[in-house]
Amino acid sequence: DKEMASTDDIVQNNSTIPNIVFVLGEATNRNHMHLYGYDLPNTPNLDELAGKNDLAVFTDCISPHSTTVAVLRDLFTFCDNESDQPWYKYNNLIDVMNSAGYKTHWLSNQESSGIWGNVALLFAKRSAVHEFTSMRESHEDYGTLDEDLFPMLDNAMQHPAEKNFYVLHLMGGHSLYYMRFPYIFSKFSQDDITRDVSDDKKVVLAQYANALYYNDYIVSGIIDKFKNLNAIVIYLPDHGETVYDDNSNFSGHVEENPNHYMLEVPMVMWASDKFKETYP
Repeated sequence: DKEMASTDDIVQNNSTIPNIVFVLGEATNRNHMHLYGYDLPNTPNLDELAGKNDLAVFTDCISPHSTTVAVLRDLFTFCDNESDQPWYKYNNLIDVMNSAGYKTHWLSNQESSGIWGNVALLFAKRSAVHEFTSMRESHEDYGTLDEDLFPMLDNAMQHPAEKNFYVLHLMGGHSLYYMRFPYIFSKFSQDDITRDVSDDKKVVLAQYANALYYNDYIVSGIIDKFKNLNAIVIYLPDHGETVYDDNSNFSGHVEENPNHYMLEVPMVMWASDKFKETYP
Protein backbone atom coordinates (compact mmCIF):
# COMPACT_ATOMS: atom_id res chain seq x y z
CA ASP A 1 0.00 0.00 0.00
CA LYS A 2 2.81 2.42 0.88
CA GLU A 3 4.56 1.76 -2.43
CA MET A 4 1.50 2.62 -4.56
CA ALA A 5 2.26 5.32 -7.10
CA SER A 6 1.03 8.84 -6.47
CA THR A 7 -0.95 10.89 -8.95
CA ASP A 8 1.39 13.88 -8.90
CA ASP A 9 1.75 13.78 -12.69
CA ILE A 10 -1.89 14.65 -13.41
CA VAL A 11 -1.60 18.10 -14.97
CA GLN A 12 -5.11 18.81 -16.24
CA ASN A 13 -8.64 18.05 -15.08
CA ASN A 14 -11.61 18.88 -17.30
CA SER A 15 -13.91 16.18 -15.93
CA THR A 16 -17.54 17.20 -15.59
CA ILE A 17 -19.50 13.91 -15.76
CA PRO A 18 -21.50 13.81 -12.50
CA ASN A 19 -22.00 10.04 -12.27
CA ILE A 20 -19.65 7.35 -13.58
CA VAL A 21 -20.58 3.77 -12.71
CA PHE A 22 -18.22 0.83 -13.23
CA VAL A 23 -19.93 -2.54 -12.76
CA LEU A 24 -17.14 -5.06 -12.30
CA GLY A 25 -18.53 -8.46 -13.18
CA GLU A 26 -17.10 -11.88 -12.42
CA ALA A 27 -16.39 -15.06 -14.41
CA THR A 28 -18.72 -14.22 -17.31
CA ASN A 29 -18.39 -16.10 -20.59
CA ARG A 30 -19.93 -13.87 -23.26
CA ASN A 31 -20.47 -16.93 -25.47
CA HIS A 32 -23.07 -18.05 -22.90
CA MET A 33 -25.03 -14.76 -23.12
CA HIS A 34 -27.99 -14.34 -25.49
CA LEU A 35 -26.81 -10.77 -26.08
CA TYR A 36 -23.75 -12.32 -27.74
CA GLY A 37 -25.58 -15.04 -29.67
CA TYR A 38 -26.18 -17.81 -27.11
CA ASP A 39 -29.30 -19.83 -27.89
CA LEU A 40 -31.01 -19.52 -24.49
CA PRO A 41 -32.77 -16.16 -23.83
CA ASN A 42 -30.89 -15.36 -20.61
CA THR A 43 -30.25 -11.61 -21.15
CA PRO A 44 -33.74 -10.19 -21.79
CA ASN A 45 -33.13 -6.79 -20.21
CA LEU A 46 -29.81 -6.10 -21.92
CA ASP A 47 -31.33 -7.42 -25.17
CA GLU A 48 -34.14 -4.87 -24.84
CA LEU A 49 -31.71 -2.00 -24.21
CA ALA A 50 -29.60 -3.06 -27.18
CA GLY A 51 -32.73 -3.36 -29.33
CA LYS A 52 -33.58 0.26 -28.53
CA ASN A 53 -30.03 1.32 -29.41
CA ASP A 54 -29.46 2.34 -25.79
CA LEU A 55 -26.50 0.02 -25.29
CA ALA A 56 -23.03 -0.02 -26.84
CA VAL A 57 -22.12 -3.71 -27.08
CA PHE A 58 -18.42 -4.42 -27.56
CA THR A 59 -17.77 -7.74 -29.29
CA ASP A 60 -13.99 -8.12 -29.14
CA CYS A 61 -12.99 -7.43 -25.54
CA ILE A 62 -10.24 -9.68 -24.19
CA SER A 63 -9.25 -9.88 -20.54
CA PRO A 64 -5.50 -9.66 -19.76
CA HIS A 65 -5.69 -12.65 -17.41
CA SER A 66 -8.13 -15.35 -16.36
CA THR A 67 -8.19 -14.79 -12.58
CA THR A 68 -9.44 -11.82 -10.57
CA VAL A 69 -6.27 -10.81 -8.72
CA ALA A 70 -4.15 -10.73 -11.87
CA VAL A 71 -6.81 -8.82 -13.81
CA LEU A 72 -7.37 -6.12 -11.18
CA ARG A 73 -3.66 -5.28 -11.14
CA ASP A 74 -3.95 -4.34 -14.82
CA LEU A 75 -7.57 -3.24 -15.08
CA PHE A 76 -7.41 -0.62 -12.30
CA THR A 77 -3.91 0.69 -13.01
CA PHE A 78 -2.02 2.03 -16.01
CA CYS A 79 0.17 -1.06 -16.00
CA ASP A 80 -0.03 -3.00 -19.28
CA ASN A 81 1.65 -5.81 -21.19
CA GLU A 82 4.62 -3.63 -22.09
CA SER A 83 5.20 -2.21 -18.61
CA ASP A 84 8.65 -2.73 -17.12
CA GLN A 85 7.79 -1.95 -13.49
CA PRO A 86 5.52 -3.69 -10.95
CA TRP A 87 1.83 -2.87 -11.32
CA TYR A 88 1.68 -0.86 -8.08
CA LYS A 89 4.23 1.63 -9.43
CA TYR A 90 1.64 2.98 -11.88
CA ASN A 91 -1.26 5.35 -11.30
CA ASN A 92 -4.42 3.54 -10.26
CA LEU A 93 -7.96 4.44 -11.23
CA ILE A 94 -9.22 5.13 -7.71
CA ASP A 95 -6.45 7.64 -6.94
CA VAL A 96 -6.97 9.28 -10.33
CA MET A 97 -10.70 9.69 -9.70
CA ASN A 98 -10.02 11.01 -6.20
CA SER A 99 -7.60 13.57 -7.67
CA ALA A 100 -10.19 14.51 -10.30
CA GLY A 101 -12.59 15.54 -7.54
CA TYR A 102 -14.83 12.47 -7.52
CA LYS A 103 -16.35 10.91 -4.45
CA THR A 104 -15.22 7.32 -4.95
CA HIS A 105 -17.25 4.30 -3.84
CA TRP A 106 -16.25 0.63 -3.76
CA LEU A 107 -19.33 -1.52 -3.10
CA SER A 108 -18.52 -5.22 -3.15
CA ASN A 109 -20.24 -8.58 -2.93
CA GLN A 110 -16.88 -10.34 -2.98
CA GLU A 111 -14.68 -11.41 -0.07
CA SER A 112 -13.38 -8.68 2.22
CA SER A 113 -10.00 -10.35 2.86
CA GLY A 114 -7.88 -13.32 1.86
CA ILE A 115 -5.59 -14.39 -0.95
CA TRP A 116 -8.11 -13.63 -3.72
CA GLY A 117 -9.48 -10.46 -2.15
CA ASN A 118 -6.43 -8.47 -1.11
CA VAL A 119 -5.83 -6.56 -4.35
CA ALA A 120 -9.50 -5.54 -4.52
CA LEU A 121 -9.31 -4.55 -0.84
CA LEU A 122 -6.34 -2.32 -1.65
CA PHE A 123 -8.45 -0.37 -4.15
CA ALA A 124 -11.46 -0.45 -1.83
CA LYS A 125 -9.50 1.18 0.99
CA ARG A 126 -8.34 3.96 -1.32
CA SER A 127 -11.98 4.77 -2.09
CA ALA A 128 -13.78 7.40 -0.01
CA VAL A 129 -16.59 4.91 0.68
CA HIS A 130 -15.96 1.17 0.79
CA GLU A 131 -18.51 -1.41 1.87
CA PHE A 132 -18.88 -5.17 1.59
CA THR A 133 -22.15 -7.07 1.69
CA SER A 134 -20.59 -9.43 4.24
CA MET A 135 -17.24 -9.91 5.94
CA ARG A 136 -15.72 -13.10 4.64
CA GLU A 137 -12.35 -14.58 3.81
CA SER A 138 -11.43 -15.85 0.34
CA HIS A 139 -12.21 -19.49 1.13
CA GLU A 140 -15.65 -18.69 2.57
CA ASP A 141 -18.70 -18.34 0.35
CA TYR A 142 -22.12 -17.89 1.88
CA GLY A 143 -23.87 -17.46 -1.44
CA THR A 144 -24.66 -13.79 -0.76
CA LEU A 145 -26.67 -12.59 -3.76
CA ASP A 146 -25.62 -9.59 -5.83
CA GLU A 147 -28.97 -7.91 -5.11
CA ASP A 148 -27.61 -7.16 -1.63
CA LEU A 149 -25.63 -4.39 -3.37
CA PHE A 150 -28.84 -2.55 -4.29
CA PRO A 151 -29.56 -1.03 -0.83
CA MET A 152 -25.87 -0.11 -0.47
CA LEU A 153 -25.99 1.70 -3.81
CA ASP A 154 -29.29 3.37 -2.90
CA ASN A 155 -27.73 4.66 0.31
CA ALA A 156 -24.65 5.93 -1.48
CA MET A 157 -26.80 7.72 -4.07
CA GLN A 158 -28.70 9.48 -1.30
CA HIS A 159 -25.47 11.19 -0.22
CA PRO A 160 -23.98 12.33 -3.53
CA ALA A 161 -21.16 14.75 -4.16
CA GLU A 162 -20.95 17.01 -7.21
CA LYS A 163 -19.10 14.20 -9.00
CA ASN A 164 -19.44 10.51 -8.10
CA PHE A 165 -17.56 7.39 -9.15
CA TYR A 166 -19.10 4.04 -8.21
CA VAL A 167 -17.48 0.62 -8.51
CA LEU A 168 -19.83 -2.31 -7.90
CA HIS A 169 -18.01 -5.64 -7.62
CA LEU A 170 -20.33 -8.54 -8.40
CA MET A 171 -20.11 -12.29 -7.82
CA GLY A 172 -21.69 -12.68 -11.28
CA GLY A 173 -21.03 -16.08 -12.82
CA HIS A 174 -18.53 -17.38 -10.29
CA SER A 175 -18.79 -21.05 -9.39
CA LEU A 176 -20.61 -22.61 -7.65
CA TYR A 177 -23.17 -21.37 -10.15
CA TYR A 178 -26.27 -22.51 -8.28
CA MET A 179 -25.27 -20.17 -5.41
CA ARG A 180 -25.39 -17.09 -7.65
CA PHE A 181 -29.14 -16.77 -8.21
CA PRO A 182 -32.32 -17.08 -6.12
CA TYR A 183 -34.83 -19.85 -6.77
CA ILE A 184 -37.18 -17.48 -8.61
CA PHE A 185 -34.50 -17.13 -11.32
CA SER A 186 -34.41 -20.88 -12.03
CA LYS A 187 -35.61 -20.25 -15.58
CA PHE A 188 -33.61 -22.95 -17.35
CA SER A 189 -33.24 -26.65 -16.59
CA GLN A 190 -31.18 -29.46 -18.09
CA ASP A 191 -34.04 -30.08 -20.55
CA ASP A 192 -33.26 -26.70 -22.15
CA ILE A 193 -29.65 -27.64 -22.89
CA THR A 194 -29.38 -28.93 -26.45
CA ARG A 195 -25.67 -29.74 -26.41
CA ASP A 196 -24.69 -33.38 -26.66
CA VAL A 197 -23.24 -33.76 -23.16
CA SER A 198 -24.03 -35.83 -20.09
CA ASP A 199 -27.00 -35.01 -17.87
CA ASP A 200 -24.63 -33.91 -15.09
CA LYS A 201 -23.05 -31.37 -17.40
CA LYS A 202 -26.46 -30.22 -18.64
CA VAL A 203 -27.43 -29.45 -15.03
CA VAL A 204 -24.32 -27.29 -14.59
CA LEU A 205 -24.84 -25.56 -17.95
CA ALA A 206 -28.41 -24.73 -16.95
CA GLN A 207 -27.20 -23.37 -13.63
CA TYR A 208 -24.71 -21.13 -15.42
CA ALA A 209 -27.43 -19.93 -17.81
CA ASN A 210 -29.54 -19.04 -14.76
CA ALA A 211 -26.61 -17.26 -13.10
CA LEU A 212 -26.23 -15.07 -16.19
CA TYR A 213 -30.02 -14.60 -16.38
CA TYR A 214 -29.88 -13.24 -12.82
CA ASN A 215 -26.78 -11.20 -13.69
CA ASP A 216 -28.81 -9.56 -16.48
CA TYR A 217 -31.34 -8.50 -13.83
CA ILE A 218 -28.58 -7.10 -11.62
CA VAL A 219 -26.76 -5.12 -14.32
CA SER A 220 -29.95 -3.72 -15.83
CA GLY A 221 -31.21 -2.93 -12.32
CA ILE A 222 -28.11 -0.83 -11.65
CA ILE A 223 -28.59 0.95 -14.97
CA ASP A 224 -32.22 1.64 -14.08
CA LYS A 225 -31.20 3.49 -10.91
CA PHE A 226 -29.34 6.07 -13.00
CA LYS A 227 -31.87 6.57 -15.81
CA ASN A 228 -33.03 9.98 -14.52
CA LEU A 229 -29.52 11.27 -13.75
CA ASN A 230 -26.64 12.47 -15.89
CA ALA A 231 -24.74 9.19 -15.83
CA ILE A 232 -22.74 6.62 -17.76
CA VAL A 233 -22.58 2.95 -16.78
CA ILE A 234 -19.84 0.56 -17.89
CA TYR A 235 -20.23 -3.19 -17.35
CA LEU A 236 -17.11 -5.30 -17.68
CA PRO A 237 -16.38 -8.64 -16.00
CA ASP A 238 -12.84 -9.29 -14.79
CA HIS A 239 -12.46 -12.47 -16.84
CA GLY A 240 -14.45 -15.18 -18.57
CA GLU A 241 -15.26 -18.77 -17.66
CA THR A 242 -15.20 -22.07 -19.49
CA VAL A 243 -18.23 -24.29 -18.95
CA TYR A 244 -17.49 -27.58 -20.70
CA ASP A 245 -16.89 -25.64 -23.91
CA ASP A 246 -15.41 -27.48 -26.91
CA ASN A 247 -16.33 -30.83 -25.33
CA SER A 248 -13.94 -30.34 -22.43
CA ASN A 249 -14.53 -31.82 -18.99
CA PHE A 250 -13.58 -28.61 -17.19
CA SER A 251 -15.78 -25.89 -15.77
CA GLY A 252 -14.22 -22.80 -14.18
CA HIS A 253 -11.15 -20.62 -14.71
CA VAL A 254 -7.42 -20.99 -14.05
CA GLU A 255 -4.47 -18.64 -14.53
CA GLU A 256 -2.17 -21.27 -16.02
CA ASN A 257 -2.72 -21.99 -19.72
CA PRO A 258 -6.23 -20.50 -19.99
CA ASN A 259 -8.43 -21.17 -23.00
CA HIS A 260 -10.11 -18.36 -24.94
CA TYR A 261 -13.43 -18.80 -23.09
CA MET A 262 -11.69 -17.66 -19.89
CA LEU A 263 -10.47 -14.48 -21.62
CA GLU A 264 -13.34 -13.40 -23.91
CA VAL A 265 -15.55 -11.10 -21.86
CA PRO A 266 -18.62 -8.99 -22.56
CA MET A 267 -18.39 -5.24 -22.27
CA VAL A 268 -21.33 -2.88 -22.58
CA MET A 269 -21.78 0.84 -22.00
CA TRP A 270 -25.01 2.68 -21.33
CA ALA A 271 -25.66 6.40 -21.07
CA SER A 272 -28.72 8.20 -19.73
CA ASP A 273 -30.74 10.63 -21.81
CA LYS A 274 -29.32 13.54 -19.78
CA PHE A 275 -25.80 12.30 -20.44
CA LYS A 276 -26.46 12.09 -24.18
CA GLU A 277 -27.96 15.60 -24.17
CA THR A 278 -24.91 16.98 -22.34
CA TYR A 279 -22.31 15.05 -24.32
CA PRO A 280 -23.80 14.51 -27.77
